[in-house]
Amino acid sequence: MSQVRQPGLEVRANGIVLDGALEARVISNDHFSSDRFTIRLAEGADSSGLGSYFALPDSTVFTIAMRQDADAPFLPLITGQGDTSIRDQITRVVSIEGRDLTALLQDVPVTGDFPNLTSSEIVTEIALRHGLIPVALPTSMLAGRYFQGETRQLAINSYGRFATEWDLVVHLAQCEGYDVFAVGNALFFQPALPPVAITKVLDVADLIELRLMRRLRLSGPIAVTVRSWNAKEARLVSATALSHRIAYPSAIGPIGTSSPAQFTTVRPNLTSEDAGRIAMSQAATLGRHEQCVEFSMPGEGLLTPRAGFLLKGTGTDFDQIYQIDTIERVFGPEIGFVQYVTAHAVSNRIITLTTDA
Repeated sequence: MSQVRQPGLEVRANGIVLDGALEARVISNDHFSSDRFTIRLAEGADSSGLGSYFALPDSTVFTIAMRQDADAPFLPLITGQGDTSIRDQITRVVSIEGRDLTALLQDVPVTGDFPNLTSSEIVTEIALRHGLIPVALPTSMLAGRYFQGETRQLAINSYGRFATEWDLVVHLAQCEGYDVFAVGNALFFQPALPPVAITKVLDVADLIELRLMRRLRLSGPIAVTVRSWNAKEARLVSATALSHRIAYPSAIGPIGTSSPAQFTTVRPNLTSEDAGRIAMSQAATLGRHEQCVEFSMPGEGLLTPRAGFLLKGTGTDFDQIYQIDTIERVFGPEIGFVQYVTAHAVSNRIITLTTDA
């Protein structure tokens, strides 16, 4: 006889547990954007003294946690602030939608010029402005390095084109080959796509639904060209990364081996080294999205964006290691605790680089 799970939901506002939490949805991603949440709360069930859920101020910090069973600990899934509050006047149920604490950067315009600072130092300063804990792995190059001593002037000219602090932080992350995201009240700024750590082995039998997807345009060679005009050296910079699959599934064969799929990026003021690094990074990213899976399964806490898992049991070349892109976790009285996952295969490719240098 199979064991019946008794999952649970806990919602806190400024650290206080809210009574009447009915449903929750948390979407975590790996896409330079905020994780998001939706919670549904029954008005009149609260004994915390916070007052009407519909009237909670926008500064309220929510923490949403779920658990797999009655004797399991609650797993914090997101900490963030609400954007929208909706009350059903008939049922007296309040729905609150919000984002994680990267929203603090998304709602604030860029101020200051950050002279003579590296990318990690800029991100650290911005995080501290909002009371976030910066977890920034150091970078070495000054953000205004192309004009040497004139970094203040470059900063003013460059940073002024970013609408918000989040736009600036994401731009710095992309230039450095870094990732940026929030966990709880900490802002992480670290190298993107670290070696995938396998946190779970999934068999098809563990899943509720499973869909396999292959992007045919990315099945063959991929060529990424990065071009730039270097104002200091007054010359055109160009670098091309060519990505080849080591082995092709017998079902598709070596598609497009004589005609790579072409992608081009244009960025200002790059050195040949920078252009090559960006081209290699983009070629690797495109190659990783050739094979993707989407599935649903009972909710748990081991799988997270940027983590990996091994899929087995399909009997195809989709039995391999994947890195997670998004996880949507849902708790409700009818479905219990379920999660929906999208992930891409860890590509088995060789990348070669050519530059104009």
